[in-house]
Order: sequence, then structure tokens, then C-alpha cells
Amino acid sequence: MASPSSRRDVIKLASVVGFTGLSGCLSPTDETSPVKLLYIMVTNNVDHEQEIELEVVTKGSPDFSVTVEMPPVGTESSEVPGTTAPNQFMIVPNTNNLHADTVVKARYAHADSWVETAFTDADHRHVAGWITLWPPGPDVGYYEYPEEPSGETGEVEGAGITVDEAEQFVESFIEDQGDRDYTIGD
Repeated sequence: MASPSSRRDVIKLASVVGFTGLSGCLSPTDETSPVKLLYIMVTNNVDHEQEIELEVVTKGSPDFSVTVEMPPVGTESSEVPGTTAPNQFMIVPNTNNLHADTVVKARYAHADSWVETAFTDADHRHVAGWITLWPPGPDVGYYEYPEEPSGETGEVEGAGITVDEAEQFVESFIEDQGDRDYTIGD
């Protein structure tokens, strides 16, 4: 185990070199360091087509919004492009400098209220939004990805994979998702 002074040196070095998010991954969340939203995964577990509105909001201002129309669970793979499950759709939003108070929210089209989650309790600066469509409304949450396994236990906290592995997962999923585009507005 590293001494307290050597840990401080590593953290200082990381902040001087300027690796975005690295210092947040070496220590508990620093609400002033940016949050990187790697992706948003939407899964339709409803037995009929579903239209959902998604937003990423920071300090009351929208950073990203889109409407997605999802085929029902049980849709045959041959009915849509790509090789991933047809009832799952990954979105990689173009967002920058998100904060711990950033909110990912979703609602069924024409619904009055939103279901949302904020990154305020995230211990790591790399996250992914996870939206599951259920009746009567969507479930909205997030997963966290650390830079490296825990130095003390050697285990990977959060979603069970590191940021590098999550980025590889995103690339692979997007490639396997193919030309699928369920978005109908943004």
C-alpha cells in the first residue's frame, strides 16, 4: 500500500499533467471535475413499440435531447439492422464538461412527468446512463467506470469494468448496432 505522501504526489502529478477525470478516479468524487458521459443505453422491456424522450441537463440547461422510438421486446433480429438485440439502442451523446449535478432524464412521449437520475453520488468521473422501459414508466439510472481496479482490493468498482473496457464495449456495441437509428428527433 502506498504511503499518504506518495498518493498525494500521484494525485498532484495527475492534476498537473491534466488528465481529465483521472484525479476523480483516484479519489472520491470531486464535484468540480468534469463528468464524461460515455453512452446512454435504452432497453425496451415492453411488449409494444415505445417512444421515449431523453434529456441530459446540467444546471438547468439541456446539453443533449433526443426522441427515440423503440421496437418491442421479442422483435426478431432480422427486422432491424445490426446484430445487437433489437430492443436495445446505444446513444453516444455529444456532451462536454458535465458536472456532478448533471441529470439524465426520460419520459414516455406526451407524458407529463420525467424520471431522472443525477450523478451527484458518483464516485468516478466516467459514467453511462441506463434507461429501461417498463410499464407504467421508464427506470433511469447510471453505471460508473473507474480508471483502474481498486489499489487495495484489485477489484473493479461500479459496473465491474474500467473506463478503457467500457470504451471498447461502446465501440463494439455501436459497430454491432450497425446502421440502426431509432432516433426520431433531437
